[in-house]
Amino acid sequence: MLLFPSTTTGSDPYIQLNLNKFSLDEFNYLSITMKSSYNATGTSHVIYAQTDDMSNFSQSAITSFRLIEDGEYHVYNIPLSCFGEPDEIITNLRLDFDGVLEGSDYEISDIKLVKVDTSKQFPDL
Repeated sequence: MLLFPSTTTGSDPYIQLNLNKFSLDEFNYLSITMKSSYNATGTSHVIYAQTDDMSNFSQSAITSFRLIEDGEYHVYNIPLSCFGEPDEIITNLRLDFDGVLEGSDYEISDIKLVKVDTSKQFPDL
């Protein structure tokens, strides 16, 4: 099931995930299954978080991940622990496609919040 097949249409493409509030103790990773054939000037993509005490997204709540741009599906497991302590409440997430040029194609087949036991040496995602 494809949730977000799309072609970028502007110079700052993003997806805003309007979520139910959750704590980092409940979910500590964002798992995204996606493929891309970007026309990119850079391949580091950014997740912004909005917390209970923030009125908007901010550069103070940001993490990044690198995309494999080979047109095949890949699973990206992005840790959310950088957004605060386990009791921090996250109210919204935004996925920014940094460096992507207009007309780039991407498909997201799955996007979900997951809880990972990080006390294991090799946690199961």
